[in-house]
Amino acid sequence: MLLKGVTASELLQTLEQIPLSVGAEFVTQKLKERGHFLVIISDSYTLATKHLKEKLNFDWTIANELLIVDGFWRAMDVNIKKGYTKGRDI
Repeated sequence: MLLKGVTASELLQTLEQIPLSVGAEFVTQKLKERGHFLVIISDSYTLATKHLKEKLNFDWTIANELLIVDGFWRAMDVNIKKGYTKGRDI
């Protein structure tokens, strides 16, 4: 298991160290100023997408959810989001 023994806190610290692409903050700011609704859709995990959502002021994120037990990821327990339709779950 890739995340076995890794805490949510440790993973968040790692995410903080990954630089954004040049211009990402500028582009998202301009899109928001023009009234766009920004969404991250990913086959990654919610911890990463929620981190980016907050960092870049996105409106919503859809991703797979790893379950946390006693502060540690249980990589085998993943809630996979399926069946999204327009207007539902958002």
